[in-house]
Amino acid sequence: MKQLSILLAYSILFLVGRLYAASLTQAPTSGEKYHLVEFHLESDQSFANPFTDADVYADFTSPSGSVFRAGGYYDGAGVWGIRFMPNQTGAWKMQWHFQAESGSVSFSCSHNSAADIHGHIYVDPDHPRKLRYEDGTPLFWHGGKYLSIEKPFGTDDLQELSYPERLPTADYVTYTKQYLRAGADKGLNGVLFKIQVLPLNYDGFSMNLEFLQALDEITSEAMQQGVNIQMTLFDPWGKRKQNVDWAQDTPDNADWLFLEPWNVDTYQEETRFYLQYIVNRYAAFPNVTWELFNEAEKLDVSGNEPTDVYRDFIRSIDPYKVLIGSSEMYTSWYGQDAAYAHMKYKCWPDDWDFMYWAVNNDRRYQPYYFKNDLPYIWNEIGPWESEEYSEAQRQDWFRAQFWNALTLGSAGISEDHWTDIREVPDHITDYHEYFIRFVDGLVDVNALESNDEWLRNISSGATIHKCQNDWREMALYIHTQQDNSQTTFDLFLKAGRYSYQYYDPKTGRWIDEAHIREASTDKYKTFTTPAYDQDIVLYLVEEGFGGITTPVEWYALSAVQRGEDILLQWMTASETHNLGFEISRRRDSEDFVVIGWVAGSGTTAQPQRYDFHDRPPTDGLYTFKIKQIDADGAVQIKTINVAYKKKAALTVLVSPNPVYGDRALEFQLPPSFHPLELSIFNSIGQLVYQQSFSASYGLQTWRWDGRDNSGNRVAGGVYFYHLKNNGASARLVSQGQIVIAK
Repeated sequence: MKQLSILLAYSILFLVGRLYAASLTQAPTSGEKYHLVEFHLESDQSFANPFTDADVYADFTSPSGSVFRAGGYYDGAGVWGIRFMPNQTGAWKMQWHFQAESGSVSFSCSHNSAADIHGHIYVDPDHPRKLRYEDGTPLFWHGGKYLSIEKPFGTDDLQELSYPERLPTADYVTYTKQYLRAGADKGLNGVLFKIQVLPLNYDGFSMNLEFLQALDEITSEAMQQGVNIQMTLFDPWGKRKQNVDWAQDTPDNADWLFLEPWNVDTYQEETRFYLQYIVNRYAAFPNVTWELFNEAEKLDVSGNEPTDVYRDFIRSIDPYKVLIGSSEMYTSWYGQDAAYAHMKYKCWPDDWDFMYWAVNNDRRYQPYYFKNDLPYIWNEIGPWESEEYSEAQRQDWFRAQFWNALTLGSAGISEDHWTDIREVPDHITDYHEYFIRFVDGLVDVNALESNDEWLRNISSGATIHKCQNDWREMALYIHTQQDNSQTTFDLFLKAGRYSYQYYDPKTGRWIDEAHIREASTDKYKTFTTPAYDQDIVLYLVEEGFGGITTPVEWYALSAVQRGEDILLQWMTASETHNLGFEISRRRDSEDFVVIGWVAGSGTTAQPQRYDFHDRPPTDGLYTFKIKQIDADGAVQIKTINVAYKKKAALTVLVSPNPVYGDRALEFQLPPSFHPLELSIFNSIGQLVYQQSFSASYGLQTWRWDGRDNSGNRVAGGVYFYHLKNNGASARLVSQGQIVIAK
């Protein structure tokens, strides 16, 4: 009997051990530097609140011996996640802890193969008003649309029509992914995402996992596309307490808000739980930064005390020390890493100089602009909306703000769009894309600082703003807001030889060939622009800046993916007997294969610009070799690496389907598919609607309102669309079904 009791006791202990055992169910054995590595722990142990009661974390030991601790987060159904971003290549060890249990695994970290992933974002220590990635790559923030999964005011929000992007979560995620891909193809590298306490449930200690899983999808897609996210943690228009009047636009004070984050004496434990969970879940993403407060001074409570408390708390729990900033003015500079200034509804569309006026005269901006050498990112740029101004005038104003942000020495633009997510990219985004092309071609964007001195004798009616890196690299934004203008001015140059060229910000093209200007001594030189409409940009770079060599003097070599293609671009300052350039590529460690030839310019003292498009057959890390060949057979070789990810040839989304009211066809197209013809047929094959399009590059959004070409509304039923390439070799590229419900 005694033996039986002992046997039962051991059996019970064995069963209890199995009942509460934690196991590592997802443990990758390899990863890449700066990429997310994700681990999952499962346990059938019962917790009163699995979000707070389970102690879950992991210690990651790097190849050099340093240790990073990452907290775990509950993801539902007895699963806890641990996310980590390795920043060293080699062998890593992960020691996990779940309650009293622990275990360890190892994984290897290889070199980063993605061109758009560079590690976390930090202040550039060499240029404290600028940003750079962990691998040292400079970052000028090109942000577009702001994002928000759910209605922050609740289901009875009376502002429904003001924010048409507030769609069902699944639809919104789909549209957001499309937008991120289309924006990345244009060069956009940032968005603002408003979390604003929305995922925190009303019990204060659990999370809305549906919200967070949608946010995971968006964050992952953004990371893959090279798009950074500014996550807004607290907001005066964020989650409110239950039974609050949802229709009221702006609460009078923090008491309206769930958590009352402006008041550090209330809900402190719940607020720390919320911040801890968000940090544990998202800090490992290399494309995430924190916006601690949005419009911090909108309430009748100072933002300084909570900024101190919650900024320090985040830094104490975040192993990556992710960038922290705030907006607006009175707390954005307060002991944080970056300042985010709001410009929306601050000026009229014809006031192209408002940014400069604001930082020099407006009490909200002037005291804090670069006050503590902070990177300054302009949020919510946008003019007043008024019927007296056309949409074209508003778009012109946006264009001017992109260039003013650069010449002011800022670190970028966070968001320039409050447009319905189904309607962007649009022409404003086109202007941003042209701006991005210019910025991407700069030798050292982080070294450029605002400097409107050393200009004189500017012809009447023109305004010039300038940024420069000493006298080695300069960009001048010149505007008159008049058509058929021409501007003359004197610009001070140090003794040297300079290449200069004019750029059209309305088309994204260089207006003329590059020219040479020499200064024998330090002196003013007179420049006269070509004829231009509204605005023009002058770019100067000193010969020798960037390691130029002879007899062919190279500079500004770049390789980026644009849509389906890889675009190689380079410039020469001068050439002597240059036959041309042989282009080769290889994938990973394969042999080089010659893929093209670009003819040189022989012998010239004038700068020359070259580009070459390539479309690799598969994904991978490619090395391109550009071999410059002289007439006497001498060669110079430059190499550059770029990661390539093949884009889907054609993506068509019909949404919603079945259709009520407005019918929308949305699709993303590479350049080879235009012009296009869209035809819609009824169930017996009769053509009811047809339209041709000259599609521009990237995502296109076309709407069908359910009417035929005569303007009559069609009957309910099943319809079929055909999308045809209507170019020289017409062919059907997509077809599908639409259900119209009446």
